[in-house]
Amino acid sequence: MSDREVRARKKRKGALEKGAAELPSTPGKSSSHKHSDSELEDDSASTSEPSATAKVTFLIIFVALAITVGAVVIALRSAAPTIEIADETVLDDIQESIIFPQDEHELESENYATERDKSNDLQQSIENSNGNGDKRNFNTDSTQELQSSQHIVLETTSADTPHYFDTTQPGDGTEVTSEHTEEIAQSTTEPEVPSSTESVTLAQTAPLKQEETAQGASQDATSASEGSPPLSDMPTSTLETMQVKPDFPEEESAITNEYDEKIQDDLRDSEELLEKFPERALQRFKEILQAHPLSPRASYGKAQALEKLAELKKSNAMLEQAIQAYAEVMNLPQVPDELYLKAGNRSVDRMRFRGMLTRALKLQSEMSAKFPKNVGIKNQMAVSFLMIGRGQQAADLLEQVLKQDGNSGFAKVHYGFILKTERNDLPGAIKYMSEGIATREPGVIDGRFYFHLGDALARTGQSEKALTIYKEGVKEGLFYSVYQRSLYNIDGLKAQPWWDAKETSYAAAIRELERNWVDIKNEALSLMNDKGFQPESENLRDSGDWKQFEIYARGRRIEKNCRLAPKTCALIGRMPDAAGCKRGQVKFSLMHPGTHVWAHTGPTNCRLRAHLGLVVPPRVRIRVANETREWKEGKVLVFDDSFEHEVWHEGDRFRLVLIVDFWHPELTAAQKASLSPI
Repeated sequence: MSDREVRARKKRKGALEKGAAELPSTPGKSSSHKHSDSELEDDSASTSEPSATAKVTFLIIFVALAITVGAVVIALRSAAPTIEIADETVLDDIQESIIFPQDEHELESENYATERDKSNDLQQSIENSNGNGDKRNFNTDSTQELQSSQHIVLETTSADTPHYFDTTQPGDGTEVTSEHTEEIAQSTTEPEVPSSTESVTLAQTAPLKQEETAQGASQDATSASEGSPPLSDMPTSTLETMQVKPDFPEEESAITNEYDEKIQDDLRDSEELLEKFPERALQRFKEILQAHPLSPRASYGKAQALEKLAELKKSNAMLEQAIQAYAEVMNLPQVPDELYLKAGNRSVDRMRFRGMLTRALKLQSEMSAKFPKNVGIKNQMAVSFLMIGRGQQAADLLEQVLKQDGNSGFAKVHYGFILKTERNDLPGAIKYMSEGIATREPGVIDGRFYFHLGDALARTGQSEKALTIYKEGVKEGLFYSVYQRSLYNIDGLKAQPWWDAKETSYAAAIRELERNWVDIKNEALSLMNDKGFQPESENLRDSGDWKQFEIYARGRRIEKNCRLAPKTCALIGRMPDAAGCKRGQVKFSLMHPGTHVWAHTGPTNCRLRAHLGLVVPPRVRIRVANETREWKEGKVLVFDDSFEHEVWHEGDRFRLVLIVDFWHPELTAAQKASLSPI
């Protein structure tokens, strides 16, 4: 090889080496490694494989998530007809969103328990609460006697007249299961006192304020008096043992749409279980709703079963869920009008019982807008207004009803009641209550109307007619006798107008009062210029001046007054059946010359009233039933104020006594604990 060729080869080799040296500037290649074409292909493949795997993995995860979300949505939709609520806060949110957001008027102690139920699992048995199971109800059915020992349910209307809802079927909705509830224990507690005292309208509904409670003014400790039963405890229901009955066959067509006609047999079979086997009925209705979620009758049956279970278990949580279930019935598409009214009526009834009076009024307003010609809705709306002390609005509504239906006995008795208790229009009250009672419609044969009609007659000088009304009240089972006309009673208690201290179980306490009468008198005299003495506020005075200074009311100390009368309060505090008497008071009673107190009766037979004479001038006397006595200084008179009593002060200076209410000595400890305050 020539030198020229050698130099040429070296030159080419140098060029190749120079080109190889430039390769590291290419991304992904090592400066010390040369790649063949096949190696480059392998490298390319290896870098593309991770990207493809990630895409496949992401796709699989996305599909799995989509399937999971879809399954959850389907499950939620299928569960919608049978909402199960284990948390009360959630329950309240659901109620407010489905029914009507609002501020509630709460009734004191008006529920199944003194503490709300705390059940977190609706599949567990809910145990009965130890609280009071009393209900604030009224006898409004002409065929029913007032039996305080019965367990009762608010029946807002009756099916006997087209102007009233058919509410003979309790029901409320919630999912709960428990075992062995076939045996129904009947309560022996007395109905609670319904609360407000005044009346009201709807045409232009004033804003409902939060502080307006169903107790109205009578809920305040200072408003309790020696006088008549709470004036605003208005009848809203038939007094009867809690029962859930299936509809009669002739009613089925009115509550059955085409959807339910296809499952008529299943519905009937389930409805037959309601009374004795509510849990089995609930399960059957739930099964029907799984297959037929838009069935109005199955939804209503479910609500009825839940209401029955709430009653049996004394469960507030279940009761509130029952209220929710009735709302669900009303919101269903193509719900028959009759079933809509039945569900609305029961919902209102249970809301009242639970203390949700503002919510009840809003629901009634919606119902009235949907059925403007239905005077039954307006009548019951007037009752709801009365329960929160809104008498003017109740009166306006009742006037509307009487324009639509001048023969409505229910509207007449309630309107007459308002004329007497709020406007002191005695002639008008006599006219409307007399005419209303004469119709004997459901809701008019009630002790309150007989009581106030007789009282109005007596105050207008028609004593014989008043006595006739009282005798009719006894015949109807509304009063124990023409003299004993209390309305919130326990049956079977010894009843006599006057008592001797030895006949009671409080002889020692009475002796203690008499031993300390001078100290008590001096303490009372020191208070006479104090503003704590308040005028009698229940329109019991015919003439004169009568004031009272309370130190205990409804079983509670009035602290500000006890600070002014510490000795008397301390003495009473050592007498548990006086200090703890939830249906009574302890107060100083100051009466000036020229005072006459109308004949009246107290609200309950559950107490005895003791009067300790402190300052007693001549010619001051008290009549209880048909026997009249006089006070003596330092001595105690004991009588049963559920009997008619009347007071005259014909002396020349003030009369001062200490009034002390004791539980009736025949009440048991359990009864004392369970009875609602008056």
